[in-house]
Amino acid sequence: KALNLSADETETNFVDVPSTAWCARYITSAARAGLVKGYEDNSFRPDRLVTREELAAVLVRGLELTALSDPDKGCSFSDAAMVSPWAKDLIAVAAGSELIHGYPDGTLQPQGQVTRAECAAMLYRAL
Repeated sequence: KALNLSADETETNFVDVPSTAWCARYITSAARAGLVKGYEDNSFRPDRLVTREELAAVLVRGLELTALSDPDKGCSFSDAAMVSPWAKDLIAVAAGSELIHGYPDGTLQPQGQVTRAECAAMLYRAL
């Protein structure tokens, strides 16, 4: 909603998101805008909890932030090796743009479930 995406259609290309689902129009809009990609098996997994790297990816795509010239510069977390290969550049941009912050111990915990508070903070920074 913050990006003012058109959410009129409910037909999705994801096998696990029926057009009758309450979230179908939002998922369709996000996919059409390129914010979310889904999984290799053409599923979206709408009931699965969101990870920190997934949220960072959506925000970077939504804000159309560009890649850093040196991706390693933006990702200096002690657990940077735990970032999924598909998310490495996106995390570097999110960290370099200060959308996502690490924990006091120097970790990012990219595979960790994003909390409501973390999501709110990241959305606030994005806006």
